[in-house]
Amino acid sequence: MFATRNSGKPEFLLYYGRSLPLQPPRDFIYNNYAQNGLALPGYQPRKEQHHYHQRRSRERSRSNHRRRRSRERRMENEERTSRDSLGISSGRSGRGKMTTGCQQFLKYANLLFTFIVFIAGAGILGLGIYILGSDYGAQQVSEALGDDLYLIAAYVLIASGGVLVIVSMCGCCGALRESRIMLGIFIFSVSILVLALVAAAVMVFVFRQKMEGDIIHSMENVLIDKYGVDLAHHSDNRMATDWWNWLQRELKCCGVTGGVNSTTSWAIYRHTTWYKGFETGKPYVPQSCCDPEGDLNECTGISDFNGPPARGPPFTASMDSNPNLFTTGCYDELVHYIQNHAIMIGVAAIAVVIIMLFGLFFAVFMCRRVEPEHSIY
Repeated sequence: MFATRNSGKPEFLLYYGRSLPLQPPRDFIYNNYAQNGLALPGYQPRKEQHHYHQRRSRERSRSNHRRRRSRERRMENEERTSRDSLGISSGRSGRGKMTTGCQQFLKYANLLFTFIVFIAGAGILGLGIYILGSDYGAQQVSEALGDDLYLIAAYVLIASGGVLVIVSMCGCCGALRESRIMLGIFIFSVSILVLALVAAAVMVFVFRQKMEGDIIHSMENVLIDKYGVDLAHHSDNRMATDWWNWLQRELKCCGVTGGVNSTTSWAIYRHTTWYKGFETGKPYVPQSCCDPEGDLNECTGISDFNGPPARGPPFTASMDSNPNLFTTGCYDELVHYIQNHAIMIGVAAIAVVIIMLFGLFFAVFMCRRVEPEHSIY
């Protein structure tokens, strides 16, 4: 016995000799439950039907996600268009990019100071290479002074300049790409360099007297033992002799330290191996200690003169002053030269440190402003 389902009356189905109420198929009920994301208790659908509904559920989830993302992008584009039409810049756009006026200022200020640091590093690197490779460079000066301090200083300049060039390039790339990693490398490296410069300045200030004594002692030993000795067979002696002649001509000095009454200025040559090699005991000083426009024989003591270098020290009132002889020691003239340029050297050193600190300051602020980039999968 069959009846229509729309009649609202009980319906029966004669099934294998039994009268049962007519019910909707359970698969039909499961489909309705599955479409709403529910599970029908006590029902195990066919395997292919179960996978079909799972696939449909994933597709609906992806579709909803795409619609939501599309709606968000559309709203962002509308907001950006409205802001651009009003001349207002949004705080951030894209993946952590800096677009406000303050952030752009930080970015380009950081670029400026890192570029200046790059120029300073390139200059220091070039100076170190020039000192190391010039005619009277670090190697020659170290041989002449008998100390490797000048050679070490040249290598330190080359290393410092190279590091500054590399880290400033990292800083520029980090500012352009707004990369926290590159900015962090720049901040760390510049901090280490600033601390190293401060430590080196403190050490030089603390140990300056000991360094001064060691340098003077080394200069005296080199001048006594190597100047003018067997130049044909000893290249280091020849190098030391050439350097001393060049230094005495350029600075208008003679010997190591002191004035006309000092035994370590012009009079030190009487104790050198070079002077002891002359059987006649003349000349007393080399020609590099003399004014090239003056009387060289009178200056070196070959011709008789009532005064240095044939007589003295000490220089007495009965002696005549030799106008052709340089009587001041070369170490004193070097110190005098540095003192005359101390303001320029100090200003340059302070300017480099200030530029590095400003670059460090802007890099830190920019690194704090840049958001880390997260990949979206």
